[in-house]
Amino acid sequence: VVPVAPAAPVQQPAQGELWPVAIHLTQRKHKTIATGAGYSTDKGINLKGVWEHRNVFQVGQRIKAKTELGTEAQSISLSHETPDFRQSGQKLTLAFQMERSLEDAFVSQSIQLGANVLRPVLAPGGEASLGVEWRIADVME
Repeated sequence: VVPVAPAAPVQQPAQGELWPVAIHLTQRKHKTIATGAGYSTDKGINLKGVWEHRNVFQVGQRIKAKTELGTEAQSISLSHETPDFRQSGQKLTLAFQMERSLEDAFVSQSIQLGANVLRPVLAPGGEASLGVEWRIADVME
């Protein structure tokens, strides 16, 4: 959400009263695409891409797909976040990732699935999470 105009008092409050303020907001674009490229002497060429769709079902969910293609590592991941999951301030995250790594000493391929619930606790900024994750990998020397 992006402010359209600066916040302005609706009327001048009396001494010691709260200030009523009018704020006009508009939604920003729901979809984002990002790309990147790099080169390093030890890992070689690396290309990255991200696609994100916010407010998918009109209640704040977010779907994000990321991919990384390099000479020694490739990965693709997909995640879904649901804010205010069953309770205000609580967030559900579902994730899927496939990865392949070609190192000097080994070659590995893996698939990973996960689900996580995050909620604020104790002091402002404090968070606790509970989740499950399943990963299967094939590693060869």
